[in-house]
Amino acid sequence: EGTYDAILSGDLTNPTISLPDVMGGTTISFYLGEAPLACQLNGSYTGTNSLMVGDTFGPYTTELTYKITPNPDGTLNVEIPEYGIEGTPIGDLTIGTVTIKGVYYEESNDIFTRPYGQLDELTIHFKAEKDGQASMDSDYSFSEDSYITVKKTDTGIQVTNSFSFPRMPFPIVTTFEGTIASGK
Repeated sequence: EGTYDAILSGDLTNPTISLPDVMGGTTISFYLGEAPLACQLNGSYTGTNSLMVGDTFGPYTTELTYKITPNPDGTLNVEIPEYGIEGTPIGDLTIGTVTIKGVYYEESNDIFTRPYGQLDELTIHFKAEKDGQASMDSDYSFSEDSYITVKKTDTGIQVTNSFSFPRMPFPIVTTFEGTIASGK
């Protein structure tokens, strides 16, 4: 409620509005042109996550919601929620939540990508349980060759996440195809 003093500056193509008395001082900047691709992808996407264990086992599918958040430098953060997959060769899997930060745009391939392996010192909780026995149930770091790609599609996004853990004999590759659920 109420009114506030506002200061308009800049030119007509890139105006700035300053509101000194709102939240300790607020500035709103406008830019002429299309929003950066990272900003266009902002939001939560709901869709099908398809998982392959190695080249031959799967696909195992589940419905998930991925969250894409843009950063001021034009990169993305990709948040993948915890989910479970039943009936894989190594048992029923629980794959924990992970957020991969700094996924950058690669113009030559029109995708966002990031090799994240051991560079980020990321860990994820991973559990494999077969016949009531857990063969894996811990926080694991990612192998060096782990990477993620994010591609804008006509209907939303496609995210490919290829990862493994040290001493794991085969990679896990997930492909998520989702449409915007919220955030736009």
